[in-house]
Amino acid sequence: MQCFVYLIASACINVILSVTALESSKEHQPAARDLQQLVNNLRTDPNGLFHIGNDGILRSYDKDNNVIDYARLDSAELKSLAKRYSKDEENLIALWENADSSMIDEAQIWSPEPLKNSMSLGASAVSPNVDQLANVLAPRLDDCSRLGCYRHPDCEAQDPHCHHCVHDGVNFFGKCDL
Repeated sequence: MQCFVYLIASACINVILSVTALESSKEHQPAARDLQQLVNNLRTDPNGLFHIGNDGILRSYDKDNNVIDYARLDSAELKSLAKRYSKDEENLIALWENADSSMIDEAQIWSPEPLKNSMSLGASAVSPNVDQLANVLAPRLDDCSRLGCYRHPDCEAQDPHCHHCVHDGVNFFGKCDL
C-alpha cells in the first residue's frame, strides 16, 4: 500500500513539474509581432515606399530613395509576408530562405544596394491602375495586395483604404497593403 501511495505521489509531482516547466518555457518565448502593427509603426514618407530586402530587412524609403526607418524581420515574419503575395509565395520563400536580419549591421541597413529602376521612379511615373478610381459603392475588400504600385500614393489612388506600397525584390511592381 505504501508503494502505491508513493507511486501516486511521485506521479502527481512529475505532472506538476511538467506543467510548471511548460508554463515557464512559454514565458521565455518572445511574443509574435503583429506585422500590420509593425508596418504602421514605421516612419513613412507619403510619397515613399516599403521594400523587403533579400537580407530580411523591411525598409521605409522616402521619395528620394533614402532609408528613413527599418524593421528586422525573422523567418516566420518573412514566411507570413510571402503568404500575403500567394502568387509568388514559393519564389519569396526561396529568396528569403537564408535571410538572417540579425546579422546585418547598421551601415548596411541605412545604406543598402540601390533600388531597382522600377522602384526608384518618381511619384509622377505611371503606375499600374493609378488612373482607375475606387468605386466607393462597391463592397469593401480588405485585401489591398490585389493592387499594384510603385509608391504609397499609387495605393491610395486606387483604394483610399490602402496606404502602403511594399516591394519584395521579386516582382516588377510592388503590392499595396492596408
